[in-house]
Amino acid sequence: MITRAKIDDWIRQVEATPVLAPIIIRQITDRLLDLDAMNESLRAENLELGSGNRVKEYERRISELEFQLELFKRQLGSGGGKPQLEATSLLLFNDKGQVIRLAIDDASLTGDQPFSRIEGTPHIQSHTFGLVTASAFDQFLLVFSTGRTTSLPVEQVPLSTGNGLDWASAYQADLRSMEELAWMLPITRLHAYDCCVQVSRFGSARKIGIGYFKTFITNNNIGKGVKFNFDRILNLTLCNENQLLVLASRTGNLLSLNASALPVALDEIMRFKVNDYVVSALTLDPGQSLVAVTQNGAAYAQNQAWLLPAKAGERRVRQLLPEKKREEDEVLAGAVALGDMDWLIVYRDVGTLSAYHPASLSNRRTMLAADQDARVLGVAVYSPSQTVEEEL
Repeated sequence: MITRAKIDDWIRQVEATPVLAPIIIRQITDRLLDLDAMNESLRAENLELGSGNRVKEYERRISELEFQLELFKRQLGSGGGKPQLEATSLLLFNDKGQVIRLAIDDASLTGDQPFSRIEGTPHIQSHTFGLVTASAFDQFLLVFSTGRTTSLPVEQVPLSTGNGLDWASAYQADLRSMEELAWMLPITRLHAYDCCVQVSRFGSARKIGIGYFKTFITNNNIGKGVKFNFDRILNLTLCNENQLLVLASRTGNLLSLNASALPVALDEIMRFKVNDYVVSALTLDPGQSLVAVTQNGAAYAQNQAWLLPAKAGERRVRQLLPEKKREEDEVLAGAVALGDMDWLIVYRDVGTLSAYHPASLSNRRTMLAADQDARVLGVAVYSPSQTVEEEL
């Protein structure tokens, strides 16, 4: 701080020793420049506060912190208490923004007959369907075709009873003009991953670091993630850098590459022939196999060794469906990563939900029992019940 006494002291030093005058002036000049820079910084900050820019930045940071705090609470369970056994539910959604939630457990899965049936015929109006499993405390990110996103706690979707599974009473997401629901991403354990991969139906993809991804979530927009107007976002996949990402196309082409090799900027990583496009994008953990299901109910299982790229950074494309089956127009409805203890869940256009154990599947064509004449619309994985503490 510059005071009157300090100025008088400088004057006395110059009068007593004139040779020190340049040095003292230099010190005073440096100090004045520092004060002028501080003054300009304060003036700019006042302008930002007056225009609302700084306030918006503070509000954004507060929103991010509140969002992360909410996720941590959900990881520990309701109220932040001791983790309990989680009740698992199955969520079925379509591009019209309808979401049905039903309870599911080990005892309900017989593997022979459908364990549930959903009334109504939404497949007449809807083009795509998705299946995801959720714990009692999960939070989902609804991803729309416009790139807009919104968070949805699982408890906001009413839990349907065995006799109340009807699309007419489904949860309805708020859709804007010309907008469709593309995907539902569970984000409760967001902090356990390195990045999020965004994939489009025609093979465009980009890798988003978790730090940036949190910002996108706070801003409620992830971007369309497409290069052409005819393309459409397929899904978002949380993964780690050392995981294997697999893209499965409608005609059975499988592209596998390490997540570390994915582009940060949106780029085309897979090309297609006419009438082909991506139907599933997923990651594989050690011990998991890829299980792909065709629309006519045939399942194919392949281990990671068959899918792994031969060299680091290589993109490996394999053909899953035999040439003869492709000639018969047998096309994939979807693919999932399945562990030895998991169940494969299949949704068909007659409204049935069926479960199959991986022990009954092989790398050869395996026809799934029940409603073989019905078309498969979606597939998912159900894992046996486990505690939150074990998952974390």
